[in-house]
Amino acid sequence: MGAGIALCIFALWACQPAPQATEPPPVETSTERPQTPSNPPAPTPPEPPKPTAEAPAEFPLPIYEGLQVIDKLTTEREGRIGIQLELVGEVDPQKVVEFYEREFQKRGLSVRKGTAHAQSHEEALLLGQSETITAGLMITADNSGKKRVLLSWSEQK
Repeated sequence: MGAGIALCIFALWACQPAPQATEPPPVETSTERPQTPSNPPAPTPPEPPKPTAEAPAEFPLPIYEGLQVIDKLTTEREGRIGIQLELVGEVDPQKVVEFYEREFQKRGLSVRKGTAHAQSHEEALLLGQSETITAGLMITADNSGKKRVLLSWSEQK
């Protein structure tokens, strides 16, 4: 009986219609190109400010020779307007501190100096204050040996 079933299955398989030859699908003759999904271009990041030896017009202190302004932050909070400049250059930190100590004193600020010891370097600090003005200076060395200087000025308005 097993041979009969196998013969029956073979006969049924043999009775299937032979596959018909089919023509290839028609070729599209359109001149339009198919739309391919594309990613929109990534937004271009803003260019960092170009270094300059000039202080912004609204900043009341001069820039020490040899330093360049690389960034500026302006804030306004609770009636105080503040400007912080980031500067870099190959300068002697002690001479920078002496220069800004004189500049702070010219503007009637009482001055305090100090140093802070971080893990891998020393920071020079300078603070100038009056009733309405606070000015600050912090100098550190970056990995390239250049000095990084944060110079700030805030004023009660």
